[in-house]
Amino acid sequence: MLNFTSRTTYYLSSTPTDMRNGREGLAGIIREKMQHDPYSYDEAFIFYSKDYRKVKICKQSKIGY
Repeated sequence: MLNFTSRTTYYLSSTPTDMRNGREGLAGIIREKMQHDPYSYDEAFIFYSKDYRKVKICKQSKIGY
């Protein structure tokens, strides 16, 4: 479950993302392009597709993304 709280900082990708990327592909984008730690507990990363129809939200939790 995703909880929207003031403790979590949300980052929106500035460019469309290939939605075929898995967890490790998205983690690489977070590390290299966004310059953040993909495993940081209080951060969530939002990615969208070229046509804006698909959205992925990556947030570290007790069980992973």
